[in-house]
Amino acid sequence: MTGLRVRRHLFSCHVFGFEPTIGGAVRGALGAGFAEHVGDAMAGLGAPSGYWLIRRLDVDAAVGGDWTSSQMAGGVASAMARSLDEALRSSTSPESMLWFPDRASFLGRFLLDLAEGRASRRWEYGQFAELMADPHAALGRLAATEPEVVLEALLHLDIPALATVIDDVEPRLVSEVLRSLTGSSGEPLLGAVLEATRDLTSTGRLPDGERAALMIAFTAARRYGAAPFGAYAVPAAEVAAALRLLHQAQDGSHEVATLLSIGAWTELMGVVGSTGMDSLLPLVGWSADDRRRLCTIVTEPESDRIESDRILTPYGGMFLLLPLLDDLWDWESATRDWPDVDGVPSNWLAQLLVLTAALGRGRTTATVGDPVLRLALDIPDGLETRALASWLGDLGPEQLESFAERVGNRLGEHVDECASLTLPFASSPGATLVGRAATSMIGELGRRLPGMAAATTSYLGRNVLEFDAAVTVGAEQVVAELGSPPLHVLLSLAGLNRGTFRPPGDGNRTWMLTTRA
Repeated sequence: MTGLRVRRHLFSCHVFGFEPTIGGAVRGALGAGFAEHVGDAMAGLGAPSGYWLIRRLDVDAAVGGDWTSSQMAGGVASAMARSLDEALRSSTSPESMLWFPDRASFLGRFLLDLAEGRASRRWEYGQFAELMADPHAALGRLAATEPEVVLEALLHLDIPALATVIDDVEPRLVSEVLRSLTGSSGEPLLGAVLEATRDLTSTGRLPDGERAALMIAFTAARRYGAAPFGAYAVPAAEVAAALRLLHQAQDGSHEVATLLSIGAWTELMGVVGSTGMDSLLPLVGWSADDRRRLCTIVTEPESDRIESDRILTPYGGMFLLLPLLDDLWDWESATRDWPDVDGVPSNWLAQLLVLTAALGRGRTTATVGDPVLRLALDIPDGLETRALASWLGDLGPEQLESFAERVGNRLGEHVDECASLTLPFASSPGATLVGRAATSMIGELGRRLPGMAAATTSYLGRNVLEFDAAVTVGAEQVVAELGSPPLHVLLSLAGLNRGTFRPPGDGNRTWMLTTRA
């Protein structure tokens, strides 16, 4: 055993045959020098490996009234070692003892529970009472005191859990966390960072703002490993700064991206100003290919096409939302005044964009190019994201108002940021309307789940809609094998992860839902 920490102890002494003052002598023996005796007693303890948390350990020790202080301390320490050895080797309940492979595993569990609101009043987290008083700053404080352990803890979390922890970090503390964890940087691995950015963007897991740097760095480090964390953290911070600037540019994002990709620094200064250029200075040293790659990832997110009868989509949540479309409102009537695009009906285009907003969680529009979603709505591959953005942006006030009037009070009054369209749709009035519709759609899903009627859009997005699906396309039937979101039990109770339906754009085939074995 390499270490033992006692958070709180209660001492009780029963004296037989000696003066009552002997209790004070025993108490004195358990003072400053006692830890050394405990260390000696534990040295020979062949305890199981790992990181143990024990809620309570009762130790009974008998010492002689005429013993020296050192003998008393040694006797109590030996009794403590025996009690601890017996407790570790016996079968016990998780209510009184927990085991983790190491402290990093324990910290990872704590950070996830803290982010999801499960850490309060848990006995095993008693040592973190001060951190729980300000949970959004907890990661930063732990990173400052135990950087190597925290780094290992985060690297061992899977991507959904990592995203949950990072989402809970106070944005202003992100740079401080990165500095604490970085250590030596090594040669920057920009290629790995850009690949991680592409994956996060296409699956909707890239956080907004400052948190993006953390998510990109850890995603790259988990995949490629080996190199010092700083080799990922430094370029990840550069990428995140560029992403923030592109998002702030909103409708001008394509102009900024074009100037950035070709290295037109003077013209770029005129568009973003001196403050914006400060964020882009590190990119001056990038190659033109790397700059173009970043801009393409951000402004033209497209899902990979898979030329096969079996497709894996990261947006399994679509199979919970597609069956709700007809129950929300009459889409054909609502979009009657909207133009079609290349023969695709306006109601199907509206459904595509609303589903894109609902599934993208305000972080990606890659959903708009997902081959499964396009199959369900009969959207041709040739219809590009930029063309859809232009179509939505060209919708006039009267066309948008007619949609809202025909939908009525079923349309939400606000846009939840987790159900909004991001670049390249930016902040057009049409995008706002789509976000309101997406918020309403997710709310309707919540009302169909036990106990979720009042759940927030963000909570439902993270715990219900975020899973993948394997889709097999046949001549007469499409079968979707659904993965398991965190609250998959609720889907089973409501019967939403099984059954059949016919999507708007593929009415000749039955779509069957089942869960993955």
